[in-house]
Amino acid sequence: MSIVVNDNLSYLHAKERDALSAAKRIKMLLIERDKSVKDIAAVLGIAPQSVSNKLYRDSFTFDEVVKICDFLDADVQIVTRDTHKTF
Repeated sequence: MSIVVNDNLSYLHAKERDALSAAKRIKMLLIERDKSVKDIAAVLGIAPQSVSNKLYRDSFTFDEVVKICDFLDADVQIVTRDTHKTF
């Protein structure tokens, strides 16, 4: 299974969209929503530098991704690899 942030990246080719990490998707959402790393840090209750490190390393936990997506008004979906069913 893969975890996909549903951020309507319809302008990207399907393979490009699938290859994006959660951190890259979050960065794109930050730009789209005109939000900053400081905003995400406040939501997560951590220092902005810690958020920057997590973005660089793509090391967000699932719970953090859910909180970020909720703040950025986006959805998280679980998609099966073989049948592409979403849950």
